[in-house]
Amino acid sequence: EGVMPQGFADGGARAGYTLGRLMSRSQKVADSLLHLPGRDFWLRRALREMLLREHAGARERCRVLSVGGGPGFDYIALVLLSDFLGLASNETLPVDALVTDYEASWDSDAAYVACAVDKSQQQRRSFAAGSPTHRTRFARADITLPMAHADNEALATALCDPVCGA
Repeated sequence: EGVMPQGFADGGARAGYTLGRLMSRSQKVADSLLHLPGRDFWLRRALREMLLREHAGARERCRVLSVGGGPGFDYIALVLLSDFLGLASNETLPVDALVTDYEASWDSDAAYVACAVDKSQQQRRSFAAGSPTHRTRFARADITLPMAHADNEALATALCDPVCGA
């Protein structure tokens, strides 16, 4: 059984971590998906196929699973990429993310992040009709525990979903 680092049980520490890293972590995720050398064009194409409605087929949402996602930096990055890619056509899929982490108290911080995204999206929808409605939720998951452990129930369910579920 592995040992996880300590320190995120304190709300002040989590808030400082989130605020101090929000921009850089979200930007790193977005940059790693969007700005790649030419030989990695396949990943850029996969991102467009994941987020753009024209490639979605029967899918209604872009479903994402973030393991070790803390407050939701990955979610923010994908929402921003969805909005960016949709600027030309306004035809992106809503992002539906399940953010998991071993530290259960990230739940409240993830809720604040989701609220901030919701507010920014409300403003966007006020001047861009048809903008997608993104959503996220948080669940505890601990990779040092067996997948059958109760703490990993949401993660196991998402991994068993053939569409990669949240």
